[in-house]
Amino acid sequence: MLYSHFIQYAKEHSNHLGHQGLKYIDFHAKRFYDTYNICTKLLKNKDSLISIGAGSAIVEKVLAKTLNIDVMVVDFPNAINLNKKYYDALGFNTMSLDLLEDVIELPGNTYDLLLCAEIIEHVPKSPFEQLTKFKDTIKTGGKIVITTPNMGSIAHLGKVLLMRPLLPPAEQTFSPVSFENEGVHRREYMACEIISALEKLKFRHLTTKYIYYGTPQRPRNIPLFAIGKIIPRFRPAMLIVGEKL
Repeated sequence: MLYSHFIQYAKEHSNHLGHQGLKYIDFHAKRFYDTYNICTKLLKNKDSLISIGAGSAIVEKVLAKTLNIDVMVVDFPNAINLNKKYYDALGFNTMSLDLLEDVIELPGNTYDLLLCAEIIEHVPKSPFEQLTKFKDTIKTGGKIVITTPNMGSIAHLGKVLLMRPLLPPAEQTFSPVSFENEGVHRREYMACEIISALEKLKFRHLTTKYIYYGTPQRPRNIPLFAIGKIIPRFRPAMLIVGEKL
């Protein structure tokens, strides 16, 4: 699918979105598009997908439109309530869940793909602990797609050189997790840490792709964008794919 067509589909039903509206879509557009393209290679027509912390569910929406897949979105109760009209318009199934506390009640060996997009950095538990809850719901041979900020990006390396903090203020990082402060990054990772968690979960690592969130929002970000073009592992985000053994 062409990028322009993808963005057109992505913005459908946006009037139903809560806090993640058109501005959020524009900022994350390239990340959404790259994730969509990877997922289309892993899914077949009428497959099933479960998405953790789905939020605006942009990738899920376009996948459902183009591949007629069955989608289950999982998020905070407040987020599910906020986006209920949106999810209903898309025909998605929903589940309210606190990743820190709740035990999931889903049948095993059900979903062809688990999508965990921009979630693991927001939860103060290891990627292994977060994903363990969902492992049994994925079919043998099913896939997992994770996107998350790249701790080894050129932007982070620049902050280290300038002696700037890499994470939000400590009072945010160590505050209780809730829907109201869901945007706080509690911990960011290097690719090897995510791959190690997948292997511990008995998923075979298939690929790691370094990606952008969008185009440079400010002129001062253009040099960082250019460096990432030359050296992909310096890009701000990463997309990691695993297969359940």
